[in-house]
Amino acid sequence: MVLNGLTPRKRKSMTITRTDEYSAVAGDFFRQEQPALYNTIVSGGRQSDRSAVEMSMIELARTAAKQNRQQMPVVIIHCGNPHLKQRYCREGKNIRLPEVGYTQFEPLEGLTDQEIAGRLYAAASQNSNVLGAGFRDAVIKGCELLHLQGEKPGILTLSALPWGRLPVYVEQLLKQGRVEREEAMLLLAELGELSAELRQAAAFLQQLREEYEPLAVQGAPAAGLDTVIRKNGIACIELASGM
Repeated sequence: MVLNGLTPRKRKSMTITRTDEYSAVAGDFFRQEQPALYNTIVSGGRQSDRSAVEMSMIELARTAAKQNRQQMPVVIIHCGNPHLKQRYCREGKNIRLPEVGYTQFEPLEGLTDQEIAGRLYAAASQNSNVLGAGFRDAVIKGCELLHLQGEKPGILTLSALPWGRLPVYVEQLLKQGRVEREEAMLLLAELGELSAELRQAAAFLQQLREEYEPLAVQGAPAAGLDTVIRKNGIACIELASGM
């Protein structure tokens, strides 16, 4: 197993054949004057051995940060590593926050409707060359419909909306007395101008749901990476792909 630590001031490479050898060299990969690890590549060996070194580095970062009285958030992104998942997840909940405990990951948690629309547009743009200019507006309308029903916008709630028949959906809300007539008429007029973008939003959110659903835990409180970083927590996110 080869570890590489690279900084402008120091370049070090060494071979580790046993995981217990890592403790002897860990200090060389930690910036002592501030709680930050050097850039490090862990390569080769069995996955269990690599994971042991990675987990040691994570714990080193957290411990050293506490010693310096400065907490350090940790975000782990992996694809099918059972060792990291077992260590940093509890019953599928993949975020741990101080004084809160384990919660589930929701990328859109804590964002405004405009921020949600912007992030989804940026992500969808990477997968489509014909994304309509009104895509953001379509997502914002979806968020507004969720708010009208007392629901929070998230990947699961947004993807569950009947995007292909939102005008009918709005009319149903009007009949149920959940929206005022003037508000319903305005929504219907705006949705009528976004038919192409509504189809694009439906297709993209369905793809996103398929990627995200394995991370979701029904009924569990949710947090986004912004919260993890702000509150110095730990997130261990298992990706199905680059989506």
